[in-house]
Amino acid sequence: MGLKFKSKPKPDSSSAFSFISPNLSSESFDYSRFRLALRSRVKKYGPTSSKVSLSSKRQKYPVIASIDPRTFDINIAIDSGLAFNINFVLSSYLDKMSITNPIQRMLFNVLDHEIGHWEFPRGSGFGCPYDRPTYYTEFIEPIHDIVSGKFPNADRLYIDLITGRITNAVVDIINNYNISASLLKRKESFSGQVLFWRINGQYTANISPSSQFSSEYSLFVKLNLALFGSKHDYKLLSEYMIENEEVGNAVSRLKLIFSDENIYSRDKWKYLAEEYAKEVIEFIKEGELPQNQLSASDTSCKMGGSSEQEGDDSQQGSDSSEGNKSEDINSEDEGSSEQSHEGDSSNNSGKDERADSGHEHEDNSSSSYDNKEKDSDDIEPPSFGSDLTKKDIEKIMCGRGKPIPFYLDRTDALDAYYSSLAKQINIKTKSDELPSSAMPLIPLSVENYDKEVHDDSEILEGMVGINFRSRKFSPVVAKAMHNIDIPIRKDKRNLPDMVFSLIDSSGSMMQGIGDTTIVPWGDKSYYHYGVLTFYSLLRFAERMRILSRIKISAGIFSDRTLTAKGIADVKKLILNPETGGTTLDLDKVLDVLQHRRGALFSLISDGEISNWSLIKDRFIEIARRNEFFMIQIGGESSTSTDLRNLGFVVKRVNSAEDIVNMSIDLTRDAYIRAISKIHSDEVRKYRSLIK
Repeated sequence: MGLKFKSKPKPDSSSAFSFISPNLSSESFDYSRFRLALRSRVKKYGPTSSKVSLSSKRQKYPVIASIDPRTFDINIAIDSGLAFNINFVLSSYLDKMSITNPIQRMLFNVLDHEIGHWEFPRGSGFGCPYDRPTYYTEFIEPIHDIVSGKFPNADRLYIDLITGRITNAVVDIINNYNISASLLKRKESFSGQVLFWRINGQYTANISPSSQFSSEYSLFVKLNLALFGSKHDYKLLSEYMIENEEVGNAVSRLKLIFSDENIYSRDKWKYLAEEYAKEVIEFIKEGELPQNQLSASDTSCKMGGSSEQEGDDSQQGSDSSEGNKSEDINSEDEGSSEQSHEGDSSNNSGKDERADSGHEHEDNSSSSYDNKEKDSDDIEPPSFGSDLTKKDIEKIMCGRGKPIPFYLDRTDALDAYYSSLAKQINIKTKSDELPSSAMPLIPLSVENYDKEVHDDSEILEGMVGINFRSRKFSPVVAKAMHNIDIPIRKDKRNLPDMVFSLIDSSGSMMQGIGDTTIVPWGDKSYYHYGVLTFYSLLRFAERMRILSRIKISAGIFSDRTLTAKGIADVKKLILNPETGGTTLDLDKVLDVLQHRRGALFSLISDGEISNWSLIKDRFIEIARRNEFFMIQIGGESSTSTDLRNLGFVVKRVNSAEDIVNMSIDLTRDAYIRAISKIHSDEVRKYRSLIK
């Protein structure tokens, strides 16, 4: 096909293989010795504390491997009946490469391939896809668009299956190229990957009438060889690859596109994904399911769907049936399972930010390009997005200028979008301390107590004055006090325990629409800034380290008034608003605040509340019991005028952008006022200490 091959490293004669006698079958494979060699290799190139399990049982595929993107643990399962069929071509290849044990060489490079989805080698900062957000935004999304356009009448299951397969192909090509180049610099060979394709061809011949790879798979293997293979590699695999002009031309075009510069530029990965998808999809007929494994791994970092081996103990390394062999090669290791990036300047903390200890979602693996060989009755659809954590979704949504991707739930996506926006707002507070209460403690001057003017609680203990009229000693009260900021104790009972935000969701709040690509109500609307205000208040409470000790509630009102308690339910409410008129059902508010005092209660509205005259008195009663403030957008309303005249904090804004910062400032002020009122006992305590 006119392919030119790069030079290969010298034959591998490392001591890692010297203790294994020539062996072509897994039946006599020395697992106890190989576990030591595998452990040494993962410590040399991979995550420093990665656990690797090795198992052997009867299975459909020669090798199944995966890396968990949360823990970076690696699972490798081989068919217990795996054996290379020796012939002149294979014998000659092993001799030229000085490979005494092809199974071990293959499994070493299988391990390298899995590490490469994380980073290869450790400290290089380069891996593909490297993290889950990259996998989805640079690969899944553009390829899904192309597949959907090619097969407009296909069902979602088929579209997702083909999308996942093509995605993992591109990821594997980039990964294999990097591993091959990295090993070449170290005078090592990537011939084990070629041996994997050889054994895969052997298995294909057992189940396929044509005894050859499909055109789609032949394109994949040939492109890999064109990028990093040798003439010996090509000869070893030639009997399994389809030779035709269409495949050859596609490989030639793609070889130019998959240049070294493009492969090592992450901002080019989307382009590579699109171009590969456009070429390979021409070899996939609608409704047909590809029938070949692709690379030496089962998954591309277990991203984007359900595993073909889900529930199969071979992936877990367990000894579930007679004759199985399974070993965790790290079973003797000491230390924690925390994954670190030694030498990686982008992860100086020692802990890889891609690892998630919380396991926020069930782990659903997706079969990678090489192991998608499935019959129609045993293929499971990929569950795209199910493996994404909240942090992953925030990275995907942050700064996004495209619609919400198909694999994300709308509410989850909007939640991540507003969370990322809130983090960009400059909140003026120190993150390392709790708010303090300005309490009047030190009397600067005193005056005699007058029961007609003063309350008994104001009498200063241990101090007396002289009543010159009666010529008697008299209790005194403070005429002026010096305020001292008293830090709030972390005791839950010492905090105002509720924040209740009431947001107008009427039609007028949706004005000033702006961009509706992501936000249905527009990113310039009043309601958008009302929602962003709520998220900013959460951010404020989080930075002040009080979020876990307060109850969050909110309500929206238009034709109906709806309320919710708890952060999760509140988010669902405000991110899925009802719109219409401006009627406030005060009974709904009372359900939340009826027995509360000192709660932080805010109202954001842009106009008249249509039933204000009917609810005014009861609303004022609720507001007086709590720390209330109102933000009036635009012109005055009867609501804002009445509340201001009664002494409540009412701020008017003309620009929607001013809502957020003003709300944070008012919340902090209200919070401190609430603390001062609630903690009169604290004042007495501190006064007694300074006598």
